[in-house]
Amino acid sequence: MDCGGQAHRGIARSFRHIWTELGLQAWLLGQLADGSRRLWI
Repeated sequence: MDCGGQAHRGIARSFRHIWTELGLQAWLLGQLADGSRRLWI
């Protein structure tokens, strides 16, 4: 049972890591889009 709990925790941690990386990527893309929009206007 302890091993299962550790495995689940590891999956949750890696999922959270992927989630934050995707969030950061989306945020950076949004910042770039805003910057280019300002340059074009």
